[in-house]
Amino acid sequence: MTVGWCAWMRVILLAGVAGCSRSGDVSTQAPSAGLNDPTQTDIGRLYDPKALVELRSLQGFPAELQAQLGVNATGYARIADVGEDCNPTAAHGADPGRCFILGGISKTSALVAFKVADHGGQSGGASAYVRAKSGWLKIREWRIGFPSTLRQLQEMTSFPPDDRKPPAGFDKCFRMVDGKCSY
Repeated sequence: MTVGWCAWMRVILLAGVAGCSRSGDVSTQAPSAGLNDPTQTDIGRLYDPKALVELRSLQGFPAELQAQLGVNATGYARIADVGEDCNPTAAHGADPGRCFILGGISKTSALVAFKVADHGGQSGGASAYVRAKSGWLKIREWRIGFPSTLRQLQEMTSFPPDDRKPPAGFDKCFRMVDGKCSY
Protein backbone atom coordinates (compact mmCIF):
# COMPACT_ATOMS: atom_id res chain seq x y z
CA MET A 1 0.00 0.00 0.00
CA THR A 2 1.37 3.41 -0.96
CA VAL A 3 1.16 6.16 1.62
CA GLY A 4 1.19 9.74 0.37
CA TRP A 5 3.95 12.20 1.14
CA CYS A 6 1.62 14.46 3.10
CA ALA A 7 0.40 11.55 5.24
CA TRP A 8 4.00 10.80 6.27
CA MET A 9 4.61 14.47 7.04
CA ARG A 10 1.52 14.53 9.27
CA VAL A 11 2.77 11.47 11.16
CA ILE A 12 6.16 13.11 11.71
CA LEU A 13 4.61 16.46 12.68
CA LEU A 14 2.07 14.90 15.00
CA ALA A 15 4.65 12.72 16.71
CA GLY A 16 6.68 15.85 17.44
CA VAL A 17 3.70 17.74 18.87
CA ALA A 18 2.62 14.74 20.95
CA GLY A 19 6.15 14.27 22.26
CA CYS A 20 6.33 17.90 23.40
CA SER A 21 2.95 18.14 25.09
CA ARG A 22 2.67 19.00 28.77
CA SER A 23 2.18 16.26 31.29
CA GLY A 24 0.40 16.28 34.61
CA ASP A 25 -3.08 16.67 35.93
CA VAL A 26 -5.10 18.94 33.65
CA SER A 27 -7.18 20.15 36.60
CA THR A 28 -4.08 21.85 38.12
CA GLN A 29 -3.39 23.86 34.96
CA ALA A 30 -4.86 27.29 34.37
CA PRO A 31 -8.26 27.18 32.66
CA SER A 32 -8.39 28.21 29.02
CA ALA A 33 -11.09 28.96 26.50
CA GLY A 34 -9.35 26.75 23.90
CA LEU A 35 -9.78 23.08 23.10
CA ASN A 36 -8.03 20.24 24.91
CA ASP A 37 -4.48 19.55 23.78
CA PRO A 38 -4.69 18.03 20.31
CA THR A 39 -4.00 14.38 19.72
CA GLN A 40 -2.53 13.03 16.52
CA THR A 41 -5.97 12.74 14.95
CA ASP A 42 -7.13 16.16 16.14
CA ILE A 43 -4.29 18.36 14.90
CA GLY A 44 -5.40 18.43 11.27
CA ARG A 45 -8.97 19.14 12.30
CA LEU A 46 -8.04 22.06 14.54
CA TYR A 47 -6.21 24.01 11.86
CA ASP A 48 -8.83 25.64 9.67
CA PRO A 49 -7.35 28.19 7.26
CA LYS A 50 -10.77 28.87 5.68
CA ALA A 51 -12.08 30.32 8.97
CA LEU A 52 -9.31 32.92 9.24
CA VAL A 53 -10.03 36.64 9.26
CA GLU A 54 -7.31 38.87 7.83
CA LEU A 55 -5.19 40.95 10.21
CA ARG A 56 -2.90 43.78 9.11
CA SER A 57 -1.36 44.37 12.56
CA LEU A 58 0.10 42.13 15.25
CA GLN A 59 -2.14 43.92 17.75
CA GLY A 60 -5.13 41.94 16.40
CA PHE A 61 -3.70 38.64 17.65
CA PRO A 62 -4.45 37.40 21.19
CA ALA A 63 -1.89 38.51 23.82
CA GLU A 64 -0.76 34.92 24.39
CA LEU A 65 0.05 34.47 20.70
CA GLN A 66 1.70 37.91 20.53
CA ALA A 67 4.04 36.82 23.32
CA GLN A 68 4.90 33.61 21.48
CA LEU A 69 5.54 35.55 18.26
CA GLY A 70 7.92 37.93 20.07
CA VAL A 71 5.91 41.15 19.85
CA ASN A 72 7.26 42.42 23.20
CA ALA A 73 10.67 40.75 22.96
CA THR A 74 13.83 42.78 22.51
CA GLY A 75 16.55 42.66 19.89
CA TYR A 76 16.69 39.96 17.26
CA ALA A 77 13.95 37.84 18.94
CA ARG A 78 11.38 40.58 18.32
CA ILE A 79 8.93 40.70 15.43
CA ALA A 80 8.23 44.24 14.23
CA ASP A 81 4.69 45.28 13.37
CA VAL A 82 3.66 46.92 10.10
CA GLY A 83 4.81 50.55 10.11
CA GLU A 84 7.73 49.97 12.50
CA ASP A 85 11.35 50.20 11.36
CA CYS A 86 12.39 46.72 10.30
CA ASN A 87 15.20 45.51 8.09
CA PRO A 88 16.16 41.97 9.15
CA THR A 89 19.70 40.93 8.36
CA ALA A 90 21.68 37.76 8.92
CA ALA A 91 23.64 39.55 11.67
CA HIS A 92 21.98 39.09 15.05
CA GLY A 93 21.81 42.53 16.57
CA ALA A 94 19.50 44.94 18.29
CA ASP A 95 17.13 45.16 15.31
CA PRO A 96 14.08 42.86 15.02
CA GLY A 97 14.76 39.56 13.30
CA ARG A 98 11.37 39.45 11.58
CA CYS A 99 8.93 41.96 10.07
CA PHE A 100 5.20 41.19 10.17
CA ILE A 101 3.53 41.23 6.73
CA LEU A 102 -0.03 40.06 7.44
CA GLY A 103 -1.89 37.24 9.11
CA GLY A 104 -5.18 35.58 9.88
CA ILE A 105 -6.95 34.52 13.07
CA SER A 106 -9.95 32.42 14.11
CA LYS A 107 -11.02 30.75 17.36
CA THR A 108 -8.79 27.71 16.75
CA SER A 109 -6.26 28.77 14.12
CA ALA A 110 -3.74 31.47 13.29
CA LEU A 111 -1.49 32.07 10.31
CA VAL A 112 1.33 34.64 10.36
CA ALA A 113 3.44 35.87 7.43
CA PHE A 114 6.70 37.71 8.03
CA LYS A 115 9.90 38.87 6.33
CA VAL A 116 13.19 37.32 7.52
CA ALA A 117 16.87 37.61 6.67
CA ASP A 118 18.09 35.26 3.96
CA HIS A 119 21.39 34.68 2.24
CA GLY A 120 22.02 37.82 0.25
CA GLY A 121 18.72 39.48 1.10
CA GLN A 122 15.35 38.79 2.63
CA SER A 123 12.67 36.17 2.13
CA GLY A 124 9.17 35.49 3.35
CA GLY A 125 8.20 33.01 6.02
CA ALA A 126 4.94 31.85 7.54
CA SER A 127 3.88 29.93 10.63
CA ALA A 128 0.58 28.20 11.42
CA TYR A 129 -0.75 27.79 14.96
CA VAL A 130 -3.65 25.96 16.59
CA ARG A 131 -5.33 26.82 19.89
CA ALA A 132 -5.15 24.09 22.50
CA LYS A 133 -5.98 24.11 26.20
CA SER A 134 -2.30 24.69 27.00
CA GLY A 135 -2.10 27.63 24.60
CA TRP A 136 -1.15 28.30 20.99
CA LEU A 137 0.92 25.53 19.38
CA LYS A 138 3.02 26.12 16.27
CA ILE A 139 2.20 23.27 13.88
CA ARG A 140 3.87 24.23 10.62
CA GLU A 141 6.34 26.65 9.01
CA TRP A 142 6.87 27.61 5.37
CA ARG A 143 9.27 29.63 3.24
CA ILE A 144 7.04 31.72 1.03
CA GLY A 145 6.99 34.86 -1.07
CA PHE A 146 5.55 38.17 0.09
CA PRO A 147 1.74 37.90 0.13
CA SER A 148 -0.36 41.04 -0.05
CA THR A 149 -3.68 39.43 0.94
CA LEU A 150 -4.81 36.65 3.26
CA ARG A 151 -5.99 34.69 0.24
CA GLN A 152 -2.50 34.76 -1.26
CA LEU A 153 -1.03 33.70 2.09
CA GLN A 154 -3.50 30.80 2.31
CA GLU A 155 -2.58 29.68 -1.21
CA MET A 156 1.15 29.86 -0.43
CA THR A 157 0.72 27.80 2.74
CA SER A 158 -1.91 25.30 1.67
CA PHE A 159 -1.42 21.70 2.74
CA PRO A 160 -1.27 19.55 -0.42
CA PRO A 161 -3.74 16.66 -0.70
CA ASP A 162 -2.42 13.25 0.41
CA ASP A 163 -2.18 11.98 -3.15
CA ARG A 164 -0.15 14.92 -4.47
CA LYS A 165 3.50 14.15 -5.15
CA PRO A 166 6.12 16.23 -3.32
CA PRO A 167 7.77 19.03 -5.31
CA ALA A 168 10.37 17.79 -7.79
CA GLY A 169 12.85 20.66 -7.81
CA PHE A 170 12.43 24.06 -9.36
CA ASP A 171 11.80 22.87 -12.91
CA LYS A 172 8.11 22.16 -12.20
CA CYS A 173 5.44 24.32 -10.65
CA PHE A 174 4.28 23.01 -7.27
CA ARG A 175 1.57 25.57 -6.46
CA MET A 176 -0.19 28.29 -8.41
CA VAL A 177 -0.80 31.65 -6.71
CA ASP A 178 -2.81 34.29 -8.59
CA GLY A 179 -2.18 32.39 -11.83
CA LYS A 180 1.62 32.42 -11.37
CA CYS A 181 3.93 29.60 -10.33
CA SER A 182 4.96 29.78 -6.66
CA TYR A 183 7.82 27.55 -5.58
